[in-house]
Amino acid sequence: MLPMQNEPCTMCEECIKACPTGARQVTGREMTVEDVAREVTRDRMFAELPQDWRAAYDAGIFTEFMEQRAPGHTVLDGKIYRKGMLDFKADIARAASSLDFLADPEAYEKRETLKSFDIACDAVIAFAAGHAALARDLADRETRPQRRAELLKIADVCDRVPAHAPRDFHEALQYYWFCHLAAITELNGLIQGLGRDFENEEVLRRRLVNRTHKYGNDDDYADDIMRMAFAACFEEIDGRPDARGGGYRVEMLPTTSHVHFGSVTGAMPDGRKAGLPLSEGISPVQGADRRGRSVQSCWQRGRNYNRTNRTSHW
Repeated sequence: MLPMQNEPCTMCEECIKACPTGARQVTGREMTVEDVAREVTRDRMFAELPQDWRAAYDAGIFTEFMEQRAPGHTVLDGKIYRKGMLDFKADIARAASSLDFLADPEAYEKRETLKSFDIACDAVIAFAAGHAALARDLADRETRPQRRAELLKIADVCDRVPAHAPRDFHEALQYYWFCHLAAITELNGLIQGLGRDFENEEVLRRRLVNRTHKYGNDDDYADDIMRMAFAACFEEIDGRPDARGGGYRVEMLPTTSHVHFGSVTGAMPDGRKAGLPLSEGISPVQGADRRGRSVQSCWQRGRNYNRTNRTSHW
């Protein structure tokens, strides 16, 4: 029996013996023994199910969402088969343009809500575009003609939906699946966990801390996101006129501002809890860089160092 005290996991790996289907993979050094025991209990329950059921679960036919609800819970109405996300964005734009800020005291809140809808549409489109790019990359490396044709078909379908309305059953099914994934990504605890500062969601928080990509480790996936975020900030701010007739400059020199801004920033999807300091300058989040100062090479690979007037500190 595993001890149930709320003490840090020592990575002794004794729990592997009690995990017949692999739930142990979500644990990490910040897990507690109680967290591990909870995962083991769930894993034992899964082990009692038939292998065919587990194979279907692994393939995504059954999801963790359906551990709590019945099949069909997230089936949408017919609108997603008549309109693509670009059509929905046009509807959103028309609704936003019709707001009356003089007569409607809720117009501002409505506009912000419509903005969030528009962002969600863009996110699902980008999500599909990523799948299309991955399918083409796999097709380029595939030597089997039939599989290569399948991958290229997948890429074509992901190019079409959900940006546009589906034209056949294949596209409709893929469209639905993207919408389903978008819904469960939000509903499976992340958004709620962030809103509650991870209260009663410590397993989720530790999974985010230990199992997600982190900037500053020569990880192109994470580093590219950081560079895109910086570029968006730089383009919006740098050179804008200030109140004294000069212009604003973007410099990565926080001094102690990362402490203040952290105190007014909520929980973040990297596992950081609300109120804690943000990262310092171009440095990774405290404790996230596990491969030395590789962040320096990441930052200087692009033009970011020179664009900040060489004030990037770590």
